[in-house]
Amino acid sequence: FSSALAGSAFFQPCGRAPYHKEVNELIEQYDHKTLRCPRLGGEVNFKYCRFENNMLPCRWIVGCWKTYFDINTFLEEHYTKAELDRVFELPKPKIPSLVGLIEKAKKEAKKKNG
Repeated sequence: FSSALAGSAFFQPCGRAPYHKEVNELIEQYDHKTLRCPRLGGEVNFKYCRFENNMLPCRWIVGCWKTYFDINTFLEEHYTKAELDRVFELPKPKIPSLVGLIEKAKKEAKKKNG
């Protein structure tokens, strides 16, 4: 969004409905808090955790932050159900994906070699 909109009281980030600057400040209220990230092995702040997953929260955010504040309420207040469904969607198993890619490559190689 343009810098002119960023300074206004209302703006629309990520296609969401307009909201007041105070609500934006509420989503940032824990951004300064830090903890050790079990995935990265180093210290990260909450802001990183909110954006780690394609501008959505990390799927491990609840487990990591639940002892620091009411993370479930925070997520419900600041993200839509569709966004949270994407965050907590189980990843696709890697072995079947790899097997599928190998089989596809074999078929393509067979076509080329005739």
